[in-house]
Amino acid sequence: MDIVAKIRPRLNELFQLFAGKSFPDISKWSIPYINVPTQNPKDDCAFFIMLYLENYDGGNREMKITIDKVS
Repeated sequence: MDIVAKIRPRLNELFQLFAGKSFPDISKWSIPYINVPTQNPKDDCAFFIMLYLENYDGGNREMKITIDKVS
């Protein structure tokens, strides 16, 4: 079982506990897998995540930009 399938139900429980009905139930959402560029050096993932989150539209569950995978 992949890590997302393990974390999502627990995370959803916490969101519901603290935010109640003001936060959507994420337990039934599909899990998108996004091809991301290879990061070099390998510890640059935090910077990529910040860029990703700045451009993610959570209300519509889509990216505001296109991510081109670079080999």
